[in-house]
Amino acid sequence: MSPQSVRPAPEGTSSAEEEETHLADGELFCGGKEVSRGTVISILKPYLRGEELRSYKSKGGRHKRPLFEDHFLKEELGRQIQQYKENGEYFTLDKLFQFARVELEYNYGRTTLYSILKSMGFRYKLENNRKILMERSFIIAKKIKFLRTYLQYLKNYPNVKFIYLDETWIYRYGSQQKTWVNDDLPSTNYKIPKTEGKRFTILHSGCAYGFMEGCALLLDTKNNDRDYHNTMNGNVFKEWVLNQLIPALLSPMFSQDKVVVIMDNAPYHSVQLDKPPTLSAKKENLQNYLISKNIAFDKKFTKKQLWELIEPTLANSPVQYEIDTLLGQHGIDVLRLPPYHCQYNPIEHAWGYCKSYYNKHIHLNTDDKDRVANLWAETLFSYTPEM
Repeated sequence: MSPQSVRPAPEGTSSAEEEETHLADGELFCGGKEVSRGTVISILKPYLRGEELRSYKSKGGRHKRPLFEDHFLKEELGRQIQQYKENGEYFTLDKLFQFARVELEYNYGRTTLYSILKSMGFRYKLENNRKILMERSFIIAKKIKFLRTYLQYLKNYPNVKFIYLDETWIYRYGSQQKTWVNDDLPSTNYKIPKTEGKRFTILHSGCAYGFMEGCALLLDTKNNDRDYHNTMNGNVFKEWVLNQLIPALLSPMFSQDKVVVIMDNAPYHSVQLDKPPTLSAKKENLQNYLISKNIAFDKKFTKKQLWELIEPTLANSPVQYEIDTLLGQHGIDVLRLPPYHCQYNPIEHAWGYCKSYYNKHIHLNTDDKDRVANLWAETLFSYTPEM
């Protein structure tokens, strides 16, 4: 390696310093390629000090690209993972690693195998069966039926108004929120209660204009179970529909509109009228059902014999929901969401804003139920359809 162009060093410098200055200031080339000044200086410094030159070898790099582009390896790994799935086995990285070493002559590390799996699109996380359930054929059929009916309403009724309803919950002290704290002055920080406090179940309805006036329900619960389905029941929901929802839908605001209520398939939304018994029902219930249908039977019949009389009638008995009947008496239709498709209910998105607003404004030291009710009313008022 020979520098081809250097400038003179300043006067009063030693030969070693002069050489180093020349190396630092000059344009250095090696094999027709420009070489970093720092690289050349670090290599030649020992020589300028009278020491022996060390041999510098390229460290090389990890074989990332050739390995990650090994289509045979990826195909075999993918085939083995599919085999685990078909056999109903949960595979681990260690299990796949042992397979690759024995069957595929894989000579790299466990971490590299992890990276290869990520490059194949795999992620190690908790599996949610909701997506799997959504792909079942009968769920897809219900989804298609819902969308077709929805579009049919839009086509047949230019003035159609869709009303959405849903339930959620809040806590007396709110859910945990991030806040500014000072570790050096803990006395200035908020005192967070040990629990979130009593849980309140929320029921409301809304439309394109926002939340509907007079339809808010704040239900005090006797337990702190996060599942509000354990608090809400068919009787409470029916009373809400009769006393709050129907009067709101019969207001002048909707007098010229075709009103369609959209709800999910929660059990308390789906209480059936004249619900037929099942084979597991008591014998007395099977007999009462046959009596209501004017079907003759012998009192000595077993449950199996009674069921043989009931079963043929089920095919010709359409399901009738109590809520659908109540709303239908006022010319209001009901459209039910397909299972596991809550994203079609826009009120779900409104809950996110409302809960965040409530959690940020509720006083942590409140024990006043009225404070909870007043703040929730303020929260609903602050929400606008544009959000």
